[in-house]
Amino acid sequence: MKVPTLPARGLHPPTFQFFFIVLLLLGLICISPVSALSVTGSKYMETLPPGSVALHGIHIKAEQGDDPFDLHAEVMGFTNGPDGAYQPLTTKEDTGPYSARRFISLDRTQIRVEPGTSQEIKATITLPQDVGSGGRYAIIYLRSQPREQGQIGFITAVAVPVMITISGTEPLEAGTITGITTGTIATGQPFTVTTGFSNTGNHHYYRLTDTVVVSDAHGVISTASVGPAPYAIVPGSVVQFRVPVDSPLPVGTYTVQSTVTKEDGTILDQKSVNFEVAIPFTPPPTSTTITLTPQAEGVLVSPDGRYSVTFPAGSVLSSVDVTLKPVLLDQIPSATEDITIGSSTFVVEGLAGLLAKPATVRVKYSEDDLRAAQGDAGSLKLARFDAGGNTWNILPTTRDGDTLVAQSDRMGTWAVVSAQGGAGIGIDANMLMILGGIIAVVVILLVAFMLKKKKNSP
Repeated sequence: MKVPTLPARGLHPPTFQFFFIVLLLLGLICISPVSALSVTGSKYMETLPPGSVALHGIHIKAEQGDDPFDLHAEVMGFTNGPDGAYQPLTTKEDTGPYSARRFISLDRTQIRVEPGTSQEIKATITLPQDVGSGGRYAIIYLRSQPREQGQIGFITAVAVPVMITISGTEPLEAGTITGITTGTIATGQPFTVTTGFSNTGNHHYYRLTDTVVVSDAHGVISTASVGPAPYAIVPGSVVQFRVPVDSPLPVGTYTVQSTVTKEDGTILDQKSVNFEVAIPFTPPPTSTTITLTPQAEGVLVSPDGRYSVTFPAGSVLSSVDVTLKPVLLDQIPSATEDITIGSSTFVVEGLAGLLAKPATVRVKYSEDDLRAAQGDAGSLKLARFDAGGNTWNILPTTRDGDTLVAQSDRMGTWAVVSAQGGAGIGIDANMLMILGGIIAVVVILLVAFMLKKKKNSP
């Protein structure tokens, strides 16, 4: 899918951005994707004997009002992505012993779908007598031809999974944990245990659960799990289970045990690894919401007390719900080379535009923020991401003990950053207006003084 080409970083004057957004919206209006496409027969899961032949029909329909479109159909291999989602494999990639790709043929691979009509693609499944045991898997991949106008194109794709169990054979349901990682452990960021798991059997299974237990020398500290997984995991696929740990961890050595089970509780595999916590870990805060009114001051505080935003009375013109929630480091925009983003990152949502009065933001920085600043607390600042300018706006920041304080008339994405030499320090709109007003008054006074002086001159 093609996407609009964005302007170069830093070249975002308001007028250009306004016209770019208008053109983008016009492009989206002019191009209508195949949004009302409906598919019947979008899954085939049957038990078939060796040497049998089966048929499967896939019906594609476009609703009235849609544009006509061309559809390409192809038989491909079948695997799971890291998140378990079904993914097609090319002929070159599909080399596993449990592939059904070569057993499936289509009566046609190209069709034209007119609005209000239905088209059918027939798949013939022919199993050889010596097909083997367990399961066989493929994906019938339907993809519309891209329709383009300007810089935007749309493609609609549908993956039809084919899962065949060979009757009269013994399915083997087995699996192996391929690895356990804890990633970087930083205060204010989620600590996630990632377990890699591979289906090493010859048959698929549903509804897997991964349970993670964190313990130290004194016993169990935390137990958490994810699942049941909604996807079938097919043989040969490697998936990842990501289990968040929300218990504080002091400095020390820990053991994490991961156990993957089937729906009936049968353990497929279990493994343990040790990991170190070098800096005390505090989990990120959960979301919190308050209702701001024009008449009263409002204070938005994270449940752990590390983040707070004080909105003075009159900062909003009508009642509005405002939410503070943590945001992952890998989900926030990157910074320039002279700015290092710490682990304290969050977003304040619910406010559109400028506040009538600036709010005061307070953040208690962590040891991980200090580590990002190489131990220099004086270089820590509060920064807000300016989506309009596509840059981090570092605000004038004061320090009250271990708390950073700044004011802003805009909310959005925030971070504790280390800015050596005050790089990138910016000023918000209200402050600019105040400074602009002061400059204007000074200019007017100077002009009046010069005119008066000229008038009084002989």
